[in-house]
Amino acid sequence: MNLPIVAITMGFRPSESAYRISEAYVAALENAGAIAVALPHSELQISNPKRILDSVQGLVLAGGSDLDPIHYHEEPRVKHKTIDPIRDTFEMAICREAMSRDMPILGICRGIQVLNVAAGGTLHQDVTEQSREVLVHEQDAPRWHPTHDVVFAHESVLGEILGCRKCRVNSFHHQTIRDIAPGFVECAKASDGTVEAIENPHARFMVGVQWHPENLAQRSAFWLRLFKRFVAACLQESASP
Repeated sequence: MNLPIVAITMGFRPSESAYRISEAYVAALENAGAIAVALPHSELQISNPKRILDSVQGLVLAGGSDLDPIHYHEEPRVKHKTIDPIRDTFEMAICREAMSRDMPILGICRGIQVLNVAAGGTLHQDVTEQSREVLVHEQDAPRWHPTHDVVFAHESVLGEILGCRKCRVNSFHHQTIRDIAPGFVECAKASDGTVEAIENPHARFMVGVQWHPENLAQRSAFWLRLFKRFVAACLQESASP
């Protein structure tokens, strides 16, 4: 059986000198028919994005710490949180290389922000910058529990994949999309105006979501639709000459 290989970016805990990846990412990809490999970041990795991507058919940009605003030409403001500069630089490099190849990319939480900034977009450094009245986007609830609605744009790829115009999602972030990158479109929004998903409608598969579908998939097979479509695109990548 031809299973595509998908690389997943990782976080890093300095206090433990340990890279970290949630098992939920691996389970979602395996249940969708892919082999998952963890992708740590280092100075050597930063300089070798082409060699890394030569061995995989898809890229998942995982959740994690705040993206350094230097990558969208700003200085950190008061509500900005932890920065991992090596991870930031590595993910910018590997995301841009993947985009240049039209390799399937799925950005999750921090990952949608990396995808947007790597393509030329910007972020709100805190959700309160976009509006005085915002929903709770850092929920105090189990990770598999959805807490607020998102509405999908008409004729969006993501809405077509999920087969609905509105659904409920989980939320674990405080930064949000501000200016959407050239080539991408907004495809889902929360009631407070937060951009919840973006996609490149001209790419093989290039989607970012602000929520964590891998955790939702632990309790609901509905969310495997997203991962299965991503994996199908990765299979096309593996069949390309």
